[in-house]
Amino acid sequence: MIAIDLAEPMLAEARKAAAEDALEIRFELSDAVAPTLPPQSLDAILCRHFLWTLREPETALRSWLALLRPGGRVVAIDGFWFRDAAPTETPDPDAPNLFDRYYTAETREALPAMGFSSPRSVAALFERAGFARVEVGHLADVHALAAAPPSPEPWYVVVARR
Repeated sequence: MIAIDLAEPMLAEARKAAAEDALEIRFELSDAVAPTLPPQSLDAILCRHFLWTLREPETALRSWLALLRPGGRVVAIDGFWFRDAAPTETPDPDAPNLFDRYYTAETREALPAMGFSSPRSVAALFERAGFARVEVGHLADVHALAAAPPSPEPWYVVVARR
């Protein structure tokens, strides 16, 4: 298993969590938009609550498609976190909400998937990137089990195959 992130502090958090659970994971500093992994080297890619962070989501998905072996798949679990959130013009380091602290209007504008409003729009993104057999599922039961769901609407899953 390989985990990548563009931020070393996030990799440090992931390493710590993996060690606590005795998981053997290789961690690499790499950009999800253009991962530095060999083509057709993966059977599956899992991303959870992450698509909205991609500054170039279609480019990233095309990169992921190239990483998958024939028959490989992406499983993307996400939600719509920002539909009612009004961005601030400047970061507020004292804001209780993480997004108000760091995600200004300018930052949000640079992340196109933050504006998505339906699982179908996410599935269409996978289709434009060249994936086949793109399926959407709803995770209302999983969302309901979350201790404090951060999104007001139930999560969804998109499964897309190479």
